[in-house]
Amino acid sequence: MQITNLRRQSGGGGIVATFDIEVAPGFRLTNWQLRRTPGGIWRTFPPSPRNGVPAAITSVEVRDQITAAASTMFHGGQPAHDSNAA
Repeated sequence: MQITNLRRQSGGGGIVATFDIEVAPGFRLTNWQLRRTPGGIWRTFPPSPRNGVPAAITSVEVRDQITAAASTMFHGGQPAHDSNAA
């Protein structure tokens, strides 16, 4: 899995970037969102649902891997840390 096409955002709602995920050669998920909560926690979200059906469903573990990879890329390759981390 690789984060590609990271686009920084300056909009509201805590969205700091949108990005694509290359899951495997020839298989890409587009327009995911990287958000930072007011408490400093990083979160990722798949594209908005269409017709009430999510564009992608992941396990918590996979979502955590995506969040770690996207926040690291957002910080220029340096790991990003939650401000609430112990």
